[in-house]
Amino acid sequence: MGISAIKYFDLKQNRVQNYVFNFDKMLDPRGDTGVYLLYMYVRINSIIEKSKYGQPEELEKLRAGAEGFKISH
Repeated sequence: MGISAIKYFDLKQNRVQNYVFNFDKMLDPRGDTGVYLLYMYVRINSIIEKSKYGQPEELEKLRAGAEGFKISH
């Protein structure tokens, strides 16, 4: 999770301006951060598993209908 947070923060920075390395901003669990995106990904997967789509055959139907989106574990 730490590596993804740092990579996401790096990619968000403007390459023309001075780079400011800030762990607090990188690891903030709110807003537009890698940590928040991973948290939401886990929450969405948890909701899917608890729903009727959590069964393997239903999950395949969900994946087939989600053209352009990829759900993986």
